[in-house]
Amino acid sequence: MNLTTRSFLALTLLAAGSGAVYAQQTLTFSNTSTPSGQPLAVNLEAGSAVSIAPNGNISARCVLGSSSSICAGINAGGGGNAPVVALAASGFSQAPNGNGEYGAGTTFTITPSVSGAEVCVRSVTINAAPAASTGWPATFVLPFNPQVVNLPTASATYSFSIRCYGAGGATTATLANVQTSNVVQPGACGGFVSPLPSGWSRSAVQNFSQVTAVEIGGATWNPFPNSGFSGYLITTSTQYISLGFTTPATEAIWTAGAPVKQFEWQAAQQQGAVSLDRMYMSISSCAGDFRIPPVGQVAPANDTTFARGCRNIRPAFGFPSVTRQTIPYEITTINQASDDTTCRMAPGTTYFLNFIRANALDGTIGTPAEEASCEDGVSNSCGVQARVY
Repeated sequence: MNLTTRSFLALTLLAAGSGAVYAQQTLTFSNTSTPSGQPLAVNLEAGSAVSIAPNGNISARCVLGSSSSICAGINAGGGGNAPVVALAASGFSQAPNGNGEYGAGTTFTITPSVSGAEVCVRSVTINAAPAASTGWPATFVLPFNPQVVNLPTASATYSFSIRCYGAGGATTATLANVQTSNVVQPGACGGFVSPLPSGWSRSAVQNFSQVTAVEIGGATWNPFPNSGFSGYLITTSTQYISLGFTTPATEAIWTAGAPVKQFEWQAAQQQGAVSLDRMYMSISSCAGDFRIPPVGQVAPANDTTFARGCRNIRPAFGFPSVTRQTIPYEITTINQASDDTTCRMAPGTTYFLNFIRANALDGTIGTPAEEASCEDGVSNSCGVQARVY
């Protein structure tokens, strides 16, 4: 029996080598309550050893009940109704793609609904194999609170389960077949933490071919770079857009024209105009990267786009932060970091163009309700028309 909690009232041990006779030893969970109103207490096998591992896990031998496999006091049935258990998922940090798959690194909340249980054991599998490190720890007792979990592995199928024990038996609930796509956020995104408060989610529009073109009815935006014509970036009030793209593999393909080019935009002429001083745009190695770099920062080696040059909030006219309508950038093999003025990207590398309707000039991004930003002040959906060249 392996119990991963330290919440107990009494753990009475037989002293080594002592001939004294002691009362029944018990392991008591002080934050539980049985139908009699008393904390759950499990009788320990007389004379058995109790050990505490370095990580705090407690191992002991209990007195078995009539079933010969369940500890007396944790009844597997016959004493009432089995627990009622259910799991609900909400608050996904990214929207699923057209196949219902989430990007690796997506977080969401699992809310258990539990009644008639004294203790529950959680488990998770990835591709049908037992796993850990998802934010869904093993044993827990009352209260059964919501838990934020993550999906760290690409191209995987996750199943989250909970098995709860009570006086009337045991019940299992499973949140099955939560799938991730084969899109892996590169490089520095392994430790990336989004600054967005709860309520925001990623739009299902996640690459340039999904963006509707302005000039040609029914067409879509050409792949980055040299999009040729403008495309609409339109979101609802709770969504942001992250478009994945890969830079040219050969630098010479890119530098035939001016080496520094730019991504530019204006308020959408159709489908609703955004307030241009209340929108934030970034080019980043990370999807959903709306962090705000310090003024004057040269991007660090492990986070090469974390500089103001890769954002539309840049110094100008003697002010440290001004909302721009362009992001100048270049593709280069020279070991030169992005800075306050220019966003520098490596050839043959995946990046994301991120757009959110929020004011970043004050240094923070609020909830969707705090960041309402359509030009007319009432519309739910609006955005920009943009061009890359």
